[in-house]
Amino acid sequence: DGILKRAEEKELGCYLGFSKGAVYTFEDFNFKIRSFEEFTLLVEAVEYDSGKSFKFSLVNLCALPERLSSEVKVSLTLYSKSVEPISPLDYIDQMALENKETIELASAGSEKAFEKLEREVGIEETQRLLREFKKEPEKMFDTYIFESTGGNYNIVGTVTSVDSVRCKGRNLGIVDFISEGYELRALTAGKVPSVGERVKFFGKFYGFVVLE
Repeated sequence: DGILKRAEEKELGCYLGFSKGAVYTFEDFNFKIRSFEEFTLLVEAVEYDSGKSFKFSLVNLCALPERLSSEVKVSLTLYSKSVEPISPLDYIDQMALENKETIELASAGSEKAFEKLEREVGIEETQRLLREFKKEPEKMFDTYIFESTGGNYNIVGTVTSVDSVRCKGRNLGIVDFISEGYELRALTAGKVPSVGERVKFFGKFYGFVVLE
């Protein structure tokens, strides 16, 4: 209950899983705090080995030292609002696979990425790839990690193990999965998939800095 006695929904993801999430090393932390009126725990950081950027809500922000070292270990957990089993790919779209990053950037509105895609594959194929990507990317790529709006992510991966945890009378599923070569962990209040299934997730990442 809030101050005005209206019901408020709070995500449990920021309280669970951070101690048992997937630990990765990050650098180049970019805090998205703009003002006290628009305060957010959202952080963007670069995964050290791959160079891929992740956005996540930093759970233990207040416990951090004044200065972070250049490389920081973060326990990362996806709190998934939806989990949907999907069928395996019928075939590999090699053209889409070879231009995966460019397609993502062009779809997000990057004019340079759009022009690069046109040069690489032509106008007709560019239109097809972007159209199919916006509609059903899971039919183009076997696994993917794509940023959506509001700090959310659309992710497709393969389930490697499942478990459960109980918190305040609610059962949450713990789903370990692999996507784009990353071994990740998700928490979900929905139906837990089976090991080996190809699954589509939608949710937010939460990070807990591992303090030495």
